[in-house]
Amino acid sequence: MVLLLWPAVAAGQVTPVAPGNLAERLMVDNRVPGVVRLSLEERSVAVAQLEEMRRGSIGKRLQEASYLLAALGSDYEKNRDYLLGVLRNCGVPDTDCDDETAEFLIQLYKQGHHEVLHALMVASLKSDGALSETLGDFYYRVLMKAPAAFLGGVRGLDAQTQKEVCWLAGSVDGGGMRPEDLSRARRELRRMGHEVALRCLREVEYGNRETEAGKE
Repeated sequence: MVLLLWPAVAAGQVTPVAPGNLAERLMVDNRVPGVVRLSLEERSVAVAQLEEMRRGSIGKRLQEASYLLAALGSDYEKNRDYLLGVLRNCGVPDTDCDDETAEFLIQLYKQGHHEVLHALMVASLKSDGALSETLGDFYYRVLMKAPAAFLGGVRGLDAQTQKEVCWLAGSVDGGGMRPEDLSRARRELRRMGHEVALRCLREVEYGNRETEAGKE
């Protein structure tokens, strides 16, 4: 069986895909899919339909098709690289990059494709609004779940991007960290103790503090 993302499934549940045009059923605008179970035969059909759809699509539809193909492991690098190219254009007028573009890549990261972390961190410099909230929440979750991996990604950035990523991690999705999470972040970053970790901690605290101040 193959697990693929599906939009209307609650966390932890698996629903069989319905018959008919599999590609169309997997494509839902403005939603990042949840989990669906595909047989090998269904996967083969879905890949063929998605590849055909990808050839005839532009804009967000093309991103969705590329994402689903990457999630299925079909021409993974080509489809991932297309999404990375769109992400690099965030902030450029009249492009199709938005928070959903980031969500597609975040889902690939969650599937174990950790090489996309660097690009998702670099995107912080061009983010605002919904994209900043999406990235901030992602950075926060990586920091909480895998602080060493988070700092490993941060260390590969220039100082300004490091500050932006860590500030957004502290702000989370605009609501700031819970006190216990901020305490944990302080403990982990101080334990690492090197210059980048301490710089990141300052920015996490700034991001959290400014977010809290904005609520008053």
